[in-house]
Amino acid sequence: MSWYLAHSLVRLRAQVDAGYPGRPKGSDGTIGDAEHSSRQSDHNPTASGAVCAIDLTEWVQDGIEMNDVLTECLRAQRDPRLKYVISDGRMFSSYATAGRRAWEWGPYSGVNAHTKHAHISVHGSIDDDRPWSLTGAPGTPPVPAAAPPPTEGVDVSALPVLRKPSQGQHVRNLQGLLVAHGSPVVVDGDFGAATERALTSWQGATGSLTPDGVAGPLTWARLIGV
Repeated sequence: MSWYLAHSLVRLRAQVDAGYPGRPKGSDGTIGDAEHSSRQSDHNPTASGAVCAIDLTEWVQDGIEMNDVLTECLRAQRDPRLKYVISDGRMFSSYATAGRRAWEWGPYSGVNAHTKHAHISVHGSIDDDRPWSLTGAPGTPPVPAAAPPPTEGVDVSALPVLRKPSQGQHVRNLQGLLVAHGSPVVVDGDFGAATERALTSWQGATGSLTPDGVAGPLTWARLIGV
């Protein structure tokens, strides 16, 4: 059957990829294999075709296990879209069980301890592509946004006019500048509805630009600061 990854997970994965473009992906996963299809699993598509789980490969950066950072950020924020997370033999869920309170880590006794990746499941009934908050976990550094592109010496007149559905590196640069100005947008090179909303909101907030969701010369100049 045809399937699609839940929109909330598409957004989450894009945010992690933007923050850590070099992260390993060898154990990443979405739709389940034959073994998953033989049992109940969020890796199997729902009746509407939504796959409500992803696996994100475990990786270490500067001596820190980054999946621990990511999963703790998710736990700390208590996003209502989140269903449960399994990582390194532990599990938490957004609901209470007989042996564990909601949003509390506890041991995971399944066959796969998930030491090579973190499993993240979401509620299929609450699915949207709002940005996830990946900050605020006590004692852990935040998952960063992608760095804004360099702006020194940029010729604004040479930059293309961007609007939905533009794609490519110029869109990534635009998104990176929006992030630098405080807009919650994923840097993925895809000028979709979320980027259009973020740009329109930022343009309106300047008080001097037409909030039309189009990146023309005046918008580029304000974003870059020339």
